[in-house]
Amino acid sequence: MDASEARNEALLQQDVAQPDLDLRDRSTGGLGWLWALLFVGVLGGMGWFWFARGRNEAPPADMAAAPQGVQVELERVAPGLIQTTSNFVGSLEAAERVALQPE
Repeated sequence: MDASEARNEALLQQDVAQPDLDLRDRSTGGLGWLWALLFVGVLGGMGWFWFARGRNEAPPADMAAAPQGVQVELERVAPGLIQTTSNFVGSLEAAERVALQPE
């Protein structure tokens, strides 16, 4: 056995003795961030659903028994001309005055 073969054999023995300490699952292909994003999205959706459901609950009993509107009577409207006039007699006086003259 020459030196290079001995070295390769030593490296193989070292790899067998020390297991791979890489904790990532290689079967996911490095898509851990995608799973984390999906998890956060699902949690956010559930939180929003819970928040919105709480706002759509039935109103309290005292608000449910609110009084109805006031009843009114309807009248028919007849088409026609309505004319309203007013006559006033008097004079107007300004609070400030300006004298106008040609240049």
